[in-house]
Amino acid sequence: MSKQSTLGTATTLNTHQRGFTLLEVGVSMAIMGLMMAMILPLSGSYMRDSVLKRYAAEMEYFLKHARMVGMEKSQNIGFCQRTVGNEIHLEMRLLGSSNTSDTCNNGTVFKTFRLPISENMDLNSNDLTGYYDPRGKFVYTGENDAASACLTNRTGFHMFRLQPYGLLQRREGNGNCPA
Repeated sequence: MSKQSTLGTATTLNTHQRGFTLLEVGVSMAIMGLMMAMILPLSGSYMRDSVLKRYAAEMEYFLKHARMVGMEKSQNIGFCQRTVGNEIHLEMRLLGSSNTSDTCNNGTVFKTFRLPISENMDLNSNDLTGYYDPRGKFVYTGENDAASACLTNRTGFHMFRLQPYGLLQRREGNGNCPA
């Protein structure tokens, strides 16, 4: 008696065993649709948060760079916020040796931080009055205790405070900018 090998023999499927039924495809599509409905709102908030973090990192670099430029060029560096078209511009201005609180009308623009205007994103740098002197110290000319700027997307914020000795503090939180 010899055993016959089953290798190489083709198995045939009957008509009820070929592929997926329409019901199986429909159920799997419904499950995928439910999963997407749960994931999409999360991805939208993730995108808003990542855009805010990107602009906050750019602004932090911009403010730190202003201090370095002032020391490198031996000039006072001031800031000015303007709305130009559909963007908010925060300008870094070379003031020379003048120590003025009116930085928007003095000096020349050296670099600009641009933020597109949208219903979600806002920049408040009204308290960013003062200038970096050539030693890297921040001379505050405003009314509050320190110069500050706040970037928000209404669900989160990043606040930057410039201290007298050039220290830049960055604070983040939920909601709008604190008063």
